[in-house]
Amino acid sequence: MIFCTRRYTILPNRTFIDQNVHRLRNKGKLVTFRIPTGSEDTVIIRAEDYIGEVKKYENIFREQLRQHPGDSAISLKLNAMAAYGRALPTLTSLSTAPLQVLISRMSKVVSFSDESEIRVMMGCIQRLGFLLPTTRLDDEAYSFSMPGIGKLVSAIKKTRTQIVSTLKRTKYKEMHEQQLKKLKTKHSRFQLEFHLADMEGCGMVRRTKVTSGVLVALADK
Repeated sequence: MIFCTRRYTILPNRTFIDQNVHRLRNKGKLVTFRIPTGSEDTVIIRAEDYIGEVKKYENIFREQLRQHPGDSAISLKLNAMAAYGRALPTLTSLSTAPLQVLISRMSKVVSFSDESEIRVMMGCIQRLGFLLPTTRLDDEAYSFSMPGIGKLVSAIKKTRTQIVSTLKRTKYKEMHEQQLKKLKTKHSRFQLEFHLADMEGCGMVRRTKVTSGVLVALADK
């Protein structure tokens, strides 16, 4: 899983990156979804890895059902994840999936055609964190997501604030990167390089090579 903002720091040609991400998503090779970090970042994950994560949950629920046979709640989760996993190869090329498209493609991989049952499954998938409702006004639609993404968003937001506050306390709102990397992040287990690349990619900081190393400065100073 990678943020588009990190790719922008490696290959600064955003048009080239966006075009290739779009092309690979249309081929069903990548899954993309937005997360609300304040700059509406796009997360990119290989389709096979995303499907693998769905399969992991399916296996967990299968084992739980083996230990608790007849448990209807576990059975629903297992059936929902199994159906979602089978339908995903026909869905990953979409950036968002209209509700009726999801219902149509899910109905092709289950042994029943009752739309209300499919809607119950979709509600389960949403509660597990694999689907998020969009804010589209024209029709009901969902975007892809992953369980635990909320914690990642929170860690990114809080660490961005911590780095910005640290730079603001300096005289010129800038600091040598090596000095800044000594900062102990309070809310994230990622190395500071991850967060600096993230912030540079979304335009919050600038990193400039100088004779003494790399200077990190607030972009709006």
